[in-house]
Amino acid sequence: MLDIIDELRTRIPEEVRAARRAAQDKDKLLSQAQAEAARIVSGAQEEAMKLIDQQSVIREAQERADSLLKEAQEQARILRDTAHDDVERVLALAQSRDETIRTETDEYVKETLERLGEFLNREHSLVENGLKVFESINHE
Repeated sequence: MLDIIDELRTRIPEEVRAARRAAQDKDKLLSQAQAEAARIVSGAQEEAMKLIDQQSVIREAQERADSLLKEAQEQARILRDTAHDDVERVLALAQSRDETIRTETDEYVKETLERLGEFLNREHSLVENGLKVFESINHE
């Protein structure tokens, strides 16, 4: 029995040391695993922040693009409306001028024809008087 106790005494410290080494190895592995997990989590957080930043930039760019598109559409509408109004105004002015020109032309033609008629009447009278004089001279 004493042999067993001596053997246990010599074995137990060896097994305790082996258990301590195993516990230390376990603690070291656990510490390394925790450090690796912390590094992975940190990297994932950094990646997530980059993605969030990218999404934020993309969202802001999309919002800006939408805003610029709306602004361009509004400016195009204003230009179209203004151009339409200008065309209507120019068309109305052209129609008014056309009417004025027609009226003035009609008046000019009427006046010219009246003067021509008066001239022809005077000339006709002169011709008739000339014929009467000619006939009176020839009949004498």
